Amino acid sequence: MSTNTLLPLTYFTEWLASGERGLSSEAIVERLTGKRVTRYPSLRMGYPHDPSDLRRCMELLDAYPLARLAFPSMAEVSPVWAALVAVWDELEATLREEMAGGGRKAPRTYARMREVIAEAGESR
Repeated sequence: MSTNTLLPLTYFTEWLASGERGLSSEAIVERLTGKRVTRYPSLRMGYPHDPSDLRRCMELLDAYPLARLAFPSMAEVSPVWAALVAVWDELEATLREEMAGGGRKAPRTYARMREVIAEAGESR
């Protein structure tokens, strides 16, 4: 799927109605559809800031395979998104490992996310 191809907003109807949403997962849907769904004027800050945000994004991408195919286009949103997209597979794998067996804490994932975000020039 081309990064220029937009998905129809209707593809995400179920998620929009009842999915667990956060700013970063909304930013993904907004970017991939070209339709406004976020509460904020800029997608630049709508990156996942912590493992909970990351989990919501992962769940969105797991539920909507076409979104996962188009997801690399998030790298065009901002330097932080680009840095996170570059290590996305690593972050997902680490979070899935830390959550296995019902884990609710993800310190390794959080530390790696903070490192990547800081290297991209963003601080909390």
